[in-house]
Amino acid sequence: MTDTDTQKIAVPLAGEQFSMHFGQSTAFAVFEVDRAQRRTVGHKVLPLLGQHACGMTEWLKQEGVQTVIVGGLGRGAVANLTAAQINVFAGISEAAPEALVQACLEGRLRPAIASCAGHNHDHGHPHEHGHNGACHGHAQPAAE
Repeated sequence: MTDTDTQKIAVPLAGEQFSMHFGQSTAFAVFEVDRAQRRTVGHKVLPLLGQHACGMTEWLKQEGVQTVIVGGLGRGAVANLTAAQINVFAGISEAAPEALVQACLEGRLRPAIASCAGHNHDHGHPHEHGHNGACHGHAQPAAE
């Protein structure tokens, strides 16, 4: 297996479960996958040690992540991840991280659009992400 056959896919966690909101993650499950064989070859859980949503893009990039599967996230987060050349699949319903990664490998997830538009989170610093209600009523993974 060559490096071009593998990639890292990250799934945000709150505790040990899929986190429905990128900015409320406490850790990421990072899966190394074989793209050609469409299977997971390993995974680890990386706790966020003091990282806030605003710094997660750089942290994920440093960890070698090429794809993130999330429930909801704001336009700024989508823009930051995309600028870092990290693929984003958003609007995903709650499911086991392993199942989400397999759905991604099988092409059953949709690329992200900013799924929160216009709400305020109290992060201890000023900025707005936006919220239109879609953040907490997430779409199902696209089934074929």
